[in-house]
Amino acid sequence: MKKTPYFILTCDVPPSPFDKREMKWYEELFNTYILTEDFLPFVDEQGKLSKEYQRALETLKKYDLGVLVRNMYNDPDYFDNEKDKMGSNYGYEYRLTKRHITDEFLSFDNVVGFYMADEPFAKRFSLHPNYPNIDDLKKLVTFKNKYYSKHLFHMNMVPSSSFDHYYLQKDSGAYWTYEDFIQHYIDVIVKNLNDGERTICLDNYPFIHENYIEFDYLNDLLTVGNLVRNYNQTASIKKKARFGICVQTFDCRDALEPKIHRDIISSEEISFQLFTGIALGATFFEYFCFKTTPDFDKAILDTNDQQRINHLVKKANDDSLWLEHYLKDKQWVGAKLFRSDNPYLTNRAYKYVDKFLNRVGSLTSISTDIDILCGYFTN
Repeated sequence: MKKTPYFILTCDVPPSPFDKREMKWYEELFNTYILTEDFLPFVDEQGKLSKEYQRALETLKKYDLGVLVRNMYNDPDYFDNEKDKMGSNYGYEYRLTKRHITDEFLSFDNVVGFYMADEPFAKRFSLHPNYPNIDDLKKLVTFKNKYYSKHLFHMNMVPSSSFDHYYLQKDSGAYWTYEDFIQHYIDVIVKNLNDGERTICLDNYPFIHENYIEFDYLNDLLTVGNLVRNYNQTASIKKKARFGICVQTFDCRDALEPKIHRDIISSEEISFQLFTGIALGATFFEYFCFKTTPDFDKAILDTNDQQRINHLVKKANDDSLWLEHYLKDKQWVGAKLFRSDNPYLTNRAYKYVDKFLNRVGSLTSISTDIDILCGYFTN
C-alpha cells in the first residue's frame, strides 16, 4: 500500500480519472484522489466490483496519487448489501443494489483508504429516520477492521452551525453541544477502529459576504483540534487520529442561503485556511471543490472546465505546506491568540474561543498590529 504523506491534500468533486488534461491539473495541486461513482458504476449486476471501477483504479496508478474509495451514498451497507434497497441521502432518494465487496482493493496498492461518509447526523432522528447517522455507520468500522485494518478511514463532520445534525430533540430526551457531537463520533467510530489511520475532520468555510470571516470558524476548529489532541494523548501509536479541515475554494451566492459564501480572490485566502489548520495541528485538508456543480458554480475549475483559481491554490500550497519539514516529528499541544491593539477578532468571538487557548510554550508575548494565532508543538 502506498504510504500517505504528512499533509494529505484531497479535493471533492474530482475530475474523471480518464480525463488526462484535468487529472494533470489535479495532480499539480493534490496528492490524494477521491474515486466516486460520478463517472462509473461501483458494482456490476452480480454485486461484484465493476470492471469500469477496476479500470479506473488501474488508470490512477499513472499518477502520483493515493486513492480514497468513496462511499457514494453515506450508506452503512454500501460495501455489503444483501438485497436491493431504497435509501435517502439528505432527501435525495437512491437505490442501493445488492453487493458483496470484501478485500478486492488490496490488489491496488494506490488505494490508501476510504471516504466513508460526509456530514452524518449524530443519531437516527425521528424527523429524518433514513438520513445517514453515526450510530448506523458503525457498520463500516466492522468492514474496515475485517478487510483493511491498515488503511485510512475518513469521515467529515458538519460545522456547529448545522445544529440539526446533533442538537437532540425531544424524542431523545437530551440536548448536545457541538463538542458532544464530535466526541460521539470519536467514541462510536474512531475508538473502535483497529490499526490504521483515521481522521477527525470538519467543514467550516470561513469567507462569507465581502468583509467577514464566519463567526464560529475559529471556535469550531479549536473545538475539534482540542478533542483530537485529547484522544491522541491516550491512543496507541497505531490508533492515533489526524485532525482534518475542509478548505474553501468556491463561491456560493444562493439567495436562500443566510450565509452567502463569497468567491476566493487571492492565494492568501487559501493559505490563511491552511496556516490556521496547521497552527491547530491539522494534517488532513479536504478542499472543496475542484469541478463546478449546480450549487457551486465557481470552483477551482469554471463552468467550462477551464482553469479558474488553480494558480491561487498552487501558490497557497507552496507558501504554507513547507512547514512539514519542521512539524513531521512533533505533536500539537495547544494554541494562544495574540491580539493587536485594534483586534480584528471581536470581543464576542474572542470570549467564545478563549477557553481553548492553552497557556503553553515559551512564547508569551507578541507586539503586533494584527491578530496572531500561535500553535504550540512538542519540542
